[in-house]
Amino acid sequence: MTYTARVAEEKDSKWIEEVAAVNMLCEELLRPELVNHNRIKQLVAKGINEKTCFIAECDGEPVGVLGSFLTENLFNPNIKVLAEIFWYVLPEYRKTRAGILLFKLFDATAKQ
Repeated sequence: MTYTARVAEEKDSKWIEEVAAVNMLCEELLRPELVNHNRIKQLVAKGINEKTCFIAECDGEPVGVLGSFLTENLFNPNIKVLAEIFWYVLPEYRKTRAGILLFKLFDATAKQ
């Protein structure tokens, strides 16, 4: 099995919107009332356009996502930070390299 992480692209949108985001809200956070498909689509598009949404794959298939946005630091608005908005890895891939690869890509992007 080969694990990779990369910046998400438009072709990844459907999986992120329909699988990762919905599963995170319903199964992890236990907040199905937060599922708003139009808003999820907007958030995913923003992350993809800004190149701050990352996807993990196993042998070329999506297994996880970490979505973030560049924003002002809460204490000092002159400093920009990369803030995590959503992070989800399919349960069967949680004890693999998928999560750490997402975090490393997030961290490297934040340092830039």
